[in-house]
Amino acid sequence: MGCSYSIDDNLISRKTAPKGSKSFDEIEGEGNNYRRHCLPVSCNRNGLIVMALTYVALKPSKRVKKTSLEYVRLIIKGLREHNVPEEYIKEVKEIVSKHSPRLTKKVANL
Repeated sequence: MGCSYSIDDNLISRKTAPKGSKSFDEIEGEGNNYRRHCLPVSCNRNGLIVMALTYVALKPSKRVKKTSLEYVRLIIKGLREHNVPEEYIKEVKEIVSKHSPRLTKKVANL
């Protein structure tokens, strides 16, 4: 379960992003930290499959990277805006708490 977004193709590549805007590739560090990757995603219970763009780490680390409370807040806000069940949001909070114990109390209040 989760959310996917439709974005304009010209926002993906550094070469096609509008002047003054950062492309997704630039934001994610495509080519340096991550590589662009497409994968099939089930969009609904009817089995509709679409291709989704994501970024995969070029040098995966065994060390779990710390996340920020701001980032978790954005994820949870997006899930609620898309009417994702609170049970799933609770699971997301548990995953964050497991990997970032320093955020446990703050995440519980989101």
